[in-house]
Amino acid sequence: LHITTAHRAWIHHNEFVRNGQLGMGHHRSNNTLVEDNRFVENNTDKFWRADWESGGFKATYSEGTVCRRNLAHNNEGIGIWFDIDNVNIDCYDNTATDNYADGIRYEISFAAKIHDNTISGNGYRYATSGGRGQDYSMFAVAGINVNSSSDVEVYNNAVLDNQNGISLQSRSRGNSKTWPERVFETRNAWVHHNLIRQPTGAQFGEGIAAGLNT
Repeated sequence: LHITTAHRAWIHHNEFVRNGQLGMGHHRSNNTLVEDNRFVENNTDKFWRADWESGGFKATYSEGTVCRRNLAHNNEGIGIWFDIDNVNIDCYDNTATDNYADGIRYEISFAAKIHDNTISGNGYRYATSGGRGQDYSMFAVAGINVNSSSDVEVYNNAVLDNQNGISLQSRSRGNSKTWPERVFETRNAWVHHNLIRQPTGAQFGEGIAAGLNT
């Protein structure tokens, strides 16, 4: 399913299973409600894992999207991904498990709340199954990954046994196309009241519960 230039779309109670690249794409749409869907085992055509639009759900250039009560598991990429000029996003009460890369990634965007999600077992098959090299650092994979995005609050999440826990990173990503005066950077982040559990004796990864990469 691909939604583009829509207003107040309601996507609910669907199953997006074993699609070639993404389960669902969402582009330049406002006030969309995405709820009670299942995104399972997508990216069967094995597009480059994680960093080029593969996995369960991905939104770009969206405003006011609510993403809640969805299940994203075993996708060959990212479970739930907001990338490029998203703003005023509320992402909560989702379950993201055993995805090849991040459970939830919020990238080069603005103003979001990521809360009350259950994120477990993500990031372990990124490199070994066709991903970008042998990189299991927080730059590459995490349960929740905030990349070069400002005014993001991450709270009340259960982040359990992922390759890395919660990652905040800021890279040189330039300026927004929608708001050219705004720079993509990680600032005004507020991470609080999360339950983070890291496995012991992991073969890969840094075993870091939370951190800031700049």
